[in-house]
Amino acid sequence: MASKIRLFWQFIALHKYAVTILLFLMWMTFIDDNSFLVNYQRHSEIQDLQEKIDDYQQQYQIYSHQVELLENDPAAIEKKAREQYYMQRANEDVFVIQHTGGEMAATQQ
Repeated sequence: MASKIRLFWQFIALHKYAVTILLFLMWMTFIDDNSFLVNYQRHSEIQDLQEKIDDYQQQYQIYSHQVELLENDPAAIEKKAREQYYMQRANEDVFVIQHTGGEMAATQQ
């Protein structure tokens, strides 16, 4: 048994640089708080968040354009009110057609 322990320490002494590098790589890959695996996960999370940021910026541009139209164009205000809120002019009937379950139903407001 003592000879096996002595052989183990001789191996370590003979290959001390290789063992040190191997231990360092294992430490940096699996154990450390800033390991390669954690950095990879953080990098993929950053990419996902960047994609969300890009989507939100596109939505912001669309909504900014809509707000600008509604502030400056009375016809756009009327169109939005008619389409979204079913508003109507005096002496005018509005028919809303809804598609439900493959059959068409018409309601009069």
